[in-house]
Amino acid sequence: MPVDVSPKICDVTAHGARGDNFTDDTAAFVAAIAACSGAAPTGRGVVIAPAPGRYLLKPLELKDNVEIQILAGATLVLWPYGASYPNYTAAHVRPGGEIPEAGCFDNPARSFACVSSGCRQNATQIPMSFLWGENVSNVAIGGGGTIDGQGLAWWLHSWWKRHDLNMYWRPKLLEFPGATDLTLGGPKGLVLINSPMWNTALHRNTRLTVTNVTVHSPSEWINTDGINFAGGHDQSIADSHISNGDDCVSVVCGDATVPAPVGAGAGQIPFGGNVAVRNLTCS
Repeated sequence: MPVDVSPKICDVTAHGARGDNFTDDTAAFVAAIAACSGAAPTGRGVVIAPAPGRYLLKPLELKDNVEIQILAGATLVLWPYGASYPNYTAAHVRPGGEIPEAGCFDNPARSFACVSSGCRQNATQIPMSFLWGENVSNVAIGGGGTIDGQGLAWWLHSWWKRHDLNMYWRPKLLEFPGATDLTLGGPKGLVLINSPMWNTALHRNTRLTVTNVTVHSPSEWINTDGINFAGGHDQSIADSHISNGDDCVSVVCGDATVPAPVGAGAGQIPFGGNVAVRNLTCS
């Protein structure tokens, strides 16, 4: 009897998502991701965010073997700045000492205090990235839709309230340290807009593919880097456009022949090679 290897489809509206730009749709997305993660042994379960819709969400942790398809005309909207925005917790500090905030690490004494890359506040004060996952495998985000970080309020807070522009007080849109077989964009593309901080943090990725991605953040918003990656190997960025207030594509890495020290920053992560960047425009 033939085995059905077609991917499982998980429509977020079937799990209760409203897409009205007002209702908290986080629980519906979490349920859809759980239902689809690992559902197809030979591929990915596919989570669909249908159009039209603006899905208001708190940060989401992605799982292995899941594809997020944001259809053209649909937008995932990051939860607005405020007291209810979730931060990373001590539980997110991994055995190696890294929290899912690329470039920010706890100290060797495991005090959960960030000590590198200019980050000095406690790890539990770091806002979670919008879509994130550590050491995930076989994950994709695309579909032709948009991810909106609603960054303006974060910038007003950073500048007028804190009187500094410390990047670690602001969440990223996408963060996947240690990912394997990660695809962003794809045939239908992906649009990232108004990130409070870096648009992507893709450190220590193996077999990373970024295609047909459009990034836009106002030019006056610094630290809104387009594609940031450090370490890893076999990474391709192509057919994309980035318009932002900082680095277009940033390749930060150390010497692959030298082991990274405990608490290493992004610039000390060993790099394995094979990076291709082609047909990319930056403004």
